[in-house]
Amino acid sequence: MELVPVKAVGHLQTMKAQLNEEQEERVAQLRKLVKPNLTDYYDTDFNLLRWLQGHPGSVESVAEKLNEHLRARSSSWKLDELWRQPMTHNINVHNELLIEDLSYVRDNIVVVVDQCGFADHRGMLQTHSFDEVLLATCYEQEHILHRIMEVEHLTGRQAWVVYVMDLNGLECSKYLYELTLGPTRCMVDFLCAHYVEIVKSFVLVNVPPFVNALWTLIRPLLPNRTKQKIQMLSSSNWREEILKYASADALPSTWNLGADQRFKSELARPFPFEVENFYCNRKEEVPSDCKTVYINAHKSIIADFELCVGNELSWWITANMDLAFGVFCSDRKDETNTKKMKVIYPNLVRLPGPFMVPLKGSITAENNAYYKIYFANPRTSWRPLTVTYSVAVKR
Repeated sequence: MELVPVKAVGHLQTMKAQLNEEQEERVAQLRKLVKPNLTDYYDTDFNLLRWLQGHPGSVESVAEKLNEHLRARSSSWKLDELWRQPMTHNINVHNELLIEDLSYVRDNIVVVVDQCGFADHRGMLQTHSFDEVLLATCYEQEHILHRIMEVEHLTGRQAWVVYVMDLNGLECSKYLYELTLGPTRCMVDFLCAHYVEIVKSFVLVNVPPFVNALWTLIRPLLPNRTKQKIQMLSSSNWREEILKYASADALPSTWNLGADQRFKSELARPFPFEVENFYCNRKEEVPSDCKTVYINAHKSIIADFELCVGNELSWWITANMDLAFGVFCSDRKDETNTKKMKVIYPNLVRLPGPFMVPLKGSITAENNAYYKIYFANPRTSWRPLTVTYSVAVKR
């Protein structure tokens, strides 16, 4: 299905959001509290309702979390615009998602199939920095969110995703254990912070026997609501069981066996990242002007730069442990509270270390201000976090 702007489907009938009285009241309260950061694109009753569903507690506490997300949406990543762009990032190309329009079996359900078992996670993390991995994930999530918003726009009812995870090809190894406790955990934290209550069910198919032991390891790390959404289908009859969640027409043809050709959707297999493109093989030079700082547990530092409109701020960063990183700006040189600053580059609260690929990026100043690079140590550890970085300003 061709994606079209949700606010501009004039040729299609638009249905009023069907909320009960309590939901309408709480959504209205939340909208008022986040209005300064809320864009026209993201401003739908159901987008706000999702945050209320995903975070129990007062509307004020939910607004604080949502405002953090909305500030990230307006950063240099421009999340509102990602659904308009094809998913051509190298990471998305190597592990293509199948995003179907509808389940055809369950009402108001969008089907997503992820062949994560065959995905080359090691190669991805040897080739790309983790902020690139998160940005590629945002491309996927914004396409998924837009599909959901389209369905809601046309039906007036909340839509959800059934996220099918095909574990075929997953191998039991020490690396899988390290991946689970490091990058995967950081990815889950990011998704839970920014894409709330989108998924109705995570359905696992082609499940190897060892996954039950892995699940015992992962389960304590997941939010309770996420745990309740995970469904593991049987290893012998999953091709039949999956039809309770989605029509065969909406599922990948790679699942077909012999004469049974019931599954119709096309989805390319994931393919490995090229070894010659691994960071360790690219022979890139480390900047000669690097500085090193040491940050104790749960502490942060800020490096600030006074920029004028059109100036470019670029960075190269590596760290020996998990790092929180973001770029902000303020009219005040002495401002240290990031919640009072404008978000320029998203505040990434946990990038897994030690880094295999340095962070490299740049932003162009859109106004005269103090631009602040933020580093923090999110871990409880007796060892300080070591950050080596180079920052350049092009005027």
